[in-house]
Amino acid sequence: MLTNYPGTQDRFTDDILLRQWILSKFQEVYRLLGFSLLETPCLEPVEILAKSGGVGDQPTFVFTDKHRDQVCLKPDQTVSLRRVVEQHRLRLPFPRHQVGLSFRQDKPEKGRWREFLQCDADFVGAPLGTADAETALWLLKGFEAVGLPETVLYVNTRAILKGLYASLADATFDELTFTRAVDKVPTNGDLQPVLQYLSGGDEEGKTAVDPARRTAAERVAKLISGLRDFRELACREALAKFAAAYPDLAEEAAQLGALIDCAAEAGAPVDRMVFDPCLARGMDYYTGPVFEAHCPAWPYGSIAGGGRYDNMIKVDDEPQPSVGASFGLDRIEQALKDLGRVPAECTQRIADALVVVKPDWLPGAMRVAKQLRDAGVRTIVYPDPAETFKLQTRYAAKNGIPCAVFFGPDEQAEGKVTVREITPEREVFDKDAARAAKNVTVPLDQLVETVRSLG
Repeated sequence: MLTNYPGTQDRFTDDILLRQWILSKFQEVYRLLGFSLLETPCLEPVEILAKSGGVGDQPTFVFTDKHRDQVCLKPDQTVSLRRVVEQHRLRLPFPRHQVGLSFRQDKPEKGRWREFLQCDADFVGAPLGTADAETALWLLKGFEAVGLPETVLYVNTRAILKGLYASLADATFDELTFTRAVDKVPTNGDLQPVLQYLSGGDEEGKTAVDPARRTAAERVAKLISGLRDFRELACREALAKFAAAYPDLAEEAAQLGALIDCAAEAGAPVDRMVFDPCLARGMDYYTGPVFEAHCPAWPYGSIAGGGRYDNMIKVDDEPQPSVGASFGLDRIEQALKDLGRVPAECTQRIADALVVVKPDWLPGAMRVAKQLRDAGVRTIVYPDPAETFKLQTRYAAKNGIPCAVFFGPDEQAEGKVTVREITPEREVFDKDAARAAKNVTVPLDQLVETVRSLG
């Protein structure tokens, strides 16, 4: 039997309507902030990955086409943005919003796919400051707009991680390895993934572990363990206590505090911002503040993330300071479904009426379909006139269509039409309920009114 590729999904009406609704809410927020729109291809030359500073631990789909060109499926929208700014020599600053497919060879899990739609916004050519504050603002406002107002935005800066690495004074691991290790700390604070990653061992104990690496890994884990309590404090209080505990990093903490104050003045709900000195984000190209959103009511991973990347986008080899983030649309959709928060308008039926057909009923059946559609009534003409009435009306019941329209030879001769009220399939528990459907015959000029009364 044919099946879809693991980590991809087929989408039907309700899923598509939900996604469109979510995007419309996000785009209202973006429009208020003055973002430009951008679209880029799914296929990119593989060189874009190296020029973008790498993609961290995220495996990327790379292949050779029949012309022997190296091609990749873009792992995110930001790598394409780098090319666009350089190729088209865009005038900066350039605040851009983009929705597009991305592809990563991650292990599929709940709300995490190999093919997924990203909803990004970035400020290109914007130094540290207001653009970072507005990134926090639109993330939080976006979650309010889609019905996840309890979402918490965790914030940190790579400058703090850089300082914490320096405080170890241990060259066993380089800074990049340390940063990736910190990024592996799950929200429950379990440090085993960090120890395993840095030690080089495996869960079954089949791989020998260098004692020196294990000791160094334990030092890193101990450092991280001492940082976890800051996440339990109010954001400003946490930064003040962190600066007191790590005086060498007081300047970096103050810089992050200024960003949060700026976001608050712009209208961001600071009570839903949390300082997390363990937050790293996996991408290698981040250089400053980083953001990651989690919904406490849906404990299946982050639902948005991003940060500052000052070295990735260049014009004439000059780095352009930039910051941005993206919503995890697939996870947001799943969260809304799991939490029972899908808006009613996202579960609309596919049509308001079904025109039943038989071979000798044409072209009259098409004429009543036109009459309904001209009045704005969504109408399906059943595509197989050879089917029985029972199967045609069952199709209406299965798809939540509230009525079936019969315009046979007798009705056509009398200038009338019969409308049958359909009981939705989900509400049919026995045959008696099914027989409760009503037939009403009305003049043609009352067809639209009758159909709308059953909607």
